[in-house]
Amino acid sequence: MSGGRTGHRWVALLIPLVGLAWGCSPNAAGNTNPTSETTGAPATSGTSETTGAPATPASTANPVASAATVISATGSAPTLPAISSDVATSTTAVGVVVFAGSGDFYDVPTPLPSGRPGQVIRVQPVTDTRIVNALVLRVMYHSQDLAGADVAVTGIVAVPQGIGPQAGRPVISWGHGTVGMGPSCAPSRSDDADIDRLAQHFLDAGYVWAATDYKGLGPPGQRLAYQSGGTEGRSAIDIVRAARNIPTADAGASWAMYGHSQGGHAALFAGQLAPTYAPELALVGTVAAAPSSDTPYLAVNADNGARAFLVMALLGLAADYPQLRPADYLTQKALDLAPIVDAGCLRDVYTAYKTLAPGETLIANPNEVEPAKTIFAANAPGQVRTAVPILIVHGTNDTTIPPATTKVLADQMCALGQVVERVTYDGETHATIIDAVTADVDHWLDDRFAGVPAPTSCP
Repeated sequence: MSGGRTGHRWVALLIPLVGLAWGCSPNAAGNTNPTSETTGAPATSGTSETTGAPATPASTANPVASAATVISATGSAPTLPAISSDVATSTTAVGVVVFAGSGDFYDVPTPLPSGRPGQVIRVQPVTDTRIVNALVLRVMYHSQDLAGADVAVTGIVAVPQGIGPQAGRPVISWGHGTVGMGPSCAPSRSDDADIDRLAQHFLDAGYVWAATDYKGLGPPGQRLAYQSGGTEGRSAIDIVRAARNIPTADAGASWAMYGHSQGGHAALFAGQLAPTYAPELALVGTVAAAPSSDTPYLAVNADNGARAFLVMALLGLAADYPQLRPADYLTQKALDLAPIVDAGCLRDVYTAYKTLAPGETLIANPNEVEPAKTIFAANAPGQVRTAVPILIVHGTNDTTIPPATTKVLADQMCALGQVVERVTYDGETHATIIDAVTADVDHWLDDRFAGVPAPTSCP
């Protein structure tokens, strides 16, 4: 399978989901009237941005003539230093390996050379992007799965033009929403106006943009560990380490985690893991927009729009939990459609599983039958108190992930003593929430990086 960038619009706008579904990423915003649970007063409204043009495909093979070629999206972006034959292993490394072979960037080396989490395996310049005044790189880097095994993960690291501050640039680690489980669905393979626009916003503000695909999404022959919080969280943390191992990035140790939908789930787990998994980094805060926070709801809604997401969760979690056998829970009809999950993207999966009649998805309820019952519960966020403050934002008109789920989540966090603020935005949906909260998230992140104590919604 080629590594070309194929376009996919935000599927939340294309698929009319009924009930709860682990949705995908945002599009242009509507009118916003956010309400803070801390004060009950309206919060600052963000502004809607124009959606970009349709995507165009490109190739990932032979992107540069030589390893020392100037890498530029606009003709004026930074350049990589002279390339060492060694993979970068620390923030003081002199270079990284630039992929310029005749194969596919996403083919993981066999055997995979050993490496520490965040160690860069290779990079590839991305020139077919709307992002300007920045160096944009595909990256393949070392991370760990739930069992601690060394794995290769892909993603995007983008760096603002110019030289960073002496202390290093702050980093935003972005967790994307559900796009599907096929290799071609990986955001680093995709030309998407909404992601590019969001990345541009943070790059223009001086941040390094680090966006993981998550372990198992991108490289062929792997399966995304969908809804496995520990693995998603490690992927999101280790791409920050990878950014710091790219000398041109000038990435500092201070970073924030931001995610939407599935990525909100990943963000919350990254926040839980970071203090012990990556103590050399300084996580200042976690922002979760409409996070998927209650996996058992998928089974409750298995006979409506959530059935495709339930199947993805059972198949994806089985990648990290070998004791979980999807055949113990899914009907034969549902299992027969599983190859579409491994090859297709979200719209393909949704369309396929929409053909199942009520009662044709499950033979056993994963909320009631082990081991799925325990595994689903273990992958619900908010069960661990951390010292890192959390902001949860949610639209009141979200029918993909109902706002009530994050109210339960925030209450649970408060009971643990977590510093968390939950803000709802009147009229916003799952698709519009990211654009709607831009100004408020900017202000919240500015304060976190400045060391201002975080507000809380807790009594």
